[in-house]
Amino acid sequence: MSKNDIKDILDSVKSEIQEEIIKYIELENPLQLKQFLEKKLDDILELKPHLPKKFIALYMNICSDLITYCLQINELALANSIYQKLIPGFIPAFLEAEDIENKEEQWRFYPYLIINYFIIQHGTNGLKEEIIPSYIDMLKLKFLHEDRIYDMDTNKSSFVAMLIETHSFWKDNVTQTEEEDIWLCILDWVSDDFLLGHRYNDSLYDSFKIFYVNYRKTKRLDSLAYKVIEILVDTFGVFESKKSLSVLLGKKANLIKQLNKSFCKKYGDQLSNILDNLLVNWRPSEVNADKQIFEKLITNINSASYKRDTFIKCLIDSLNIESCFTNKAYSLIALTYYHGLISKDEIQLYRFELAYSLNHVKEHQLAKKFYEELVEIGQASGSVLNNVAVIYRDIDRDKDKALQYFEEAVKKEPEEALFKRNVETTLEMIKNEKERPKRQLENYFKKTDKQLKSICFTIYKLEDLEKVTTEDIEKTTSFKGSYLKKHLMTLETLELIYNDPKKGWKLEPPIYEKVVNYVDPKLERQIIRNNQAVMYRPIFYHETEITLYRVLTELFPQHFVFPNMDLKTIIQVEKIRDYLEQDLLDYLFRAHVDFAIIDTTTYFPILTFERDSEFQDIEPQKTNAVKKNLIFQTSGLPLIRIRYNSAMDYERLKEEIKHATKEFILEISKDTDSETRRILNSIDPKKFGIYQEIPSVEELKEAWKVLVGNTISEYTESVEFDTEQCVMKVTINKNARPVVELAAETIKTKLYQKYAILNSIQFFWS
Repeated sequence: MSKNDIKDILDSVKSEIQEEIIKYIELENPLQLKQFLEKKLDDILELKPHLPKKFIALYMNICSDLITYCLQINELALANSIYQKLIPGFIPAFLEAEDIENKEEQWRFYPYLIINYFIIQHGTNGLKEEIIPSYIDMLKLKFLHEDRIYDMDTNKSSFVAMLIETHSFWKDNVTQTEEEDIWLCILDWVSDDFLLGHRYNDSLYDSFKIFYVNYRKTKRLDSLAYKVIEILVDTFGVFESKKSLSVLLGKKANLIKQLNKSFCKKYGDQLSNILDNLLVNWRPSEVNADKQIFEKLITNINSASYKRDTFIKCLIDSLNIESCFTNKAYSLIALTYYHGLISKDEIQLYRFELAYSLNHVKEHQLAKKFYEELVEIGQASGSVLNNVAVIYRDIDRDKDKALQYFEEAVKKEPEEALFKRNVETTLEMIKNEKERPKRQLENYFKKTDKQLKSICFTIYKLEDLEKVTTEDIEKTTSFKGSYLKKHLMTLETLELIYNDPKKGWKLEPPIYEKVVNYVDPKLERQIIRNNQAVMYRPIFYHETEITLYRVLTELFPQHFVFPNMDLKTIIQVEKIRDYLEQDLLDYLFRAHVDFAIIDTTTYFPILTFERDSEFQDIEPQKTNAVKKNLIFQTSGLPLIRIRYNSAMDYERLKEEIKHATKEFILEISKDTDSETRRILNSIDPKKFGIYQEIPSVEELKEAWKVLVGNTISEYTESVEFDTEQCVMKVTINKNARPVVELAAETIKTKLYQKYAILNSIQFFWS
């Protein structure tokens, strides 16, 4: 067998071992791994007699891997046989070495083989008396040597178990300071693996805790060293799911608080590394306990310069903003920002997360600043635009600016229902704001009595005071105590007064004006009596117009249908004036449209109809028709022209109107601007023969699977569709109910958006 063949075989064995341990981690099949390790032991045993010296290091590495994975599945006897069969002289050489310097030579190259040997002996029959001195030498080499090797290929849980069970053997062979050093090194050594959840054994926490409680009573070590051991105990508690990482971080914060300068200087690197492991793996939430722990940690680190020098970089580098945001720990992100723990690069990277978190803790103006920076650099998503709009609307009370951002959010993400609702809500708020003065005056005149009005007058008389308080009003009037407070609350509800934080009770501006110019209002009335003359006419000019009116009222039953509407009534002259030539503007003031369809909610026109006749083909009607078309085109208000004569019957006329309106709806349906959406939302397309194709059950099943993902899809037992009622029925295993109910509204919204024909989506649990 050539050297190349041996090298290839060793490389292949090394690779096979790695692949097999990956399978074991995935399948957790210890028997399969044991059988594989036994086979590899036999394969290498056959290879051993032909092994050249140049491959010894690779050979020893493979032996170490086999032993380590035996420990993983607690096959100590098999591990022992590997020592005896593959490296029979290795351990005796270490045990029989005359002094620690000779042992150190062997340790430098293969420390993990030495450590694992003692773990196996301890786990099999306990450490025999004759190997105890070498065991203590191993501990000194591991933890007290200046070139400590932490990243050992061994079972760290078993090692720590051996350490505490043999404590009485080794503690008297090291000084108090050396033992403190050992515990610090162990905590640093195990924290990364155990916080990441590497699998060892799950039975160390309880026994370790008992050891710690008893050992603390001896007071052999510095009190800070016992804090370290306690954190080590709780690290195993986290690993075994008996302690939370937040509790562990809280204890780390307490240790930092009590840390003195000498202890910090000596063990700063280890303590910083441990904190780094904690923060990297911590998944903080918005619960109050996590916020308190984090604030305490920051406070304790900043309490002394030597602590800050040791830990602050770790705090800056390790806290994961993205993870905090995912776990909704918004207050922690805000705290991090307040304390200057976020770099400029991170601020640029996490502008949205910072803005959202700052807004959550009511730092609205800071949040707005970050949101608008995203807008300025062209990175504003629909959510960014929506969120900054909410601040403008609800905090700054700038509803016009808010509406601008809400509408931009809808343009970005036209399918997002929340953004559309915010546009509608803001429009309603703007409308209410405009109507507010009128409403306030109506409330003042119609809903107040003499007592309420007298309080308004008192507030006006006291306006020269720096702050008008309830007590000031009490002194000036006969109203006292709860009776006065009740009246003030009524006036606030009626929007007649408000309480300014700095100036106290104030009158709303329209009420202030009325109070200042107060006169006793008198009703003036006059009735113009009629004589017997009849000098008035019907609102329709021709019978054909009456027919058209009846058709329109039938096709638009939820709207107002107004005949002969002046253009200056339905078109906003102030806005259109700058866009029309003077002759068109003159015509606008004297022209009308035959019919206007009006929304009964907003009172805005949505559509207009003009009945044409043969007179439109001659002057001046022909030119006037062109003018009217230009005016409507400029205004944005749709105009549908219909030409027919009295010979056309009612049903035929209705079909023609339906067809013309249908063409108009289909033509504008592809547009996404707010005005088009307003018109489409106001019209029932089914009235005009526009129907959406009914989806099949298979389509709905596929849409459901794509929307909820594989996990929920596996819990779904059936998807049915009632075509007559257009109802989608989904039956789901009850075990998935909490998850589905949590996302139910989002699921329904997306399905309704995809299949507008759906009237209802119903969930059933089996």
